[in-house]
Amino acid sequence: MIKNKNNINIDNEIEKIKKSIEEVGFKNTASLYSISDSSKLGGDIGWINESSLSTKILKELNNIKIGDYVEPINIGKNYLVLKIENIKSKIIEVDKKKKIEEIIQFEKNRQLEQFSNIYFNQIKINTNINEF
Repeated sequence: MIKNKNNINIDNEIEKIKKSIEEVGFKNTASLYSISDSSKLGGDIGWINESSLSTKILKELNNIKIGDYVEPINIGKNYLVLKIENIKSKIIEVDKKKKIEEIIQFEKNRQLEQFSNIYFNQIKINTNINEF
């Protein structure tokens, strides 16, 4: 993760990082430039489940080969550079009944939270506190 500071030219910073990756490698460059905690591990974030990635990141990762890195991806005020070290596939058995129950419970909790916020806001509006 590269922090986009107001006083730097981000294009120059990206070029400097790309040059560093070519010269000293991705891990060393991550240790030097990254602002994320993974920089201490050479940028290694471990195995990531594909379903937990945003579509923007997944699209970029699908366009590169193992061993390559993506062009910097703008995430808010920062930029993200990812490298694929390896890919593994795993067949996962999904308990459909359990998954449906999880979805139902999530939706119940979401609705209860929404109702409680509405109720709280109504009480807040109707409450009048007098100072003595």
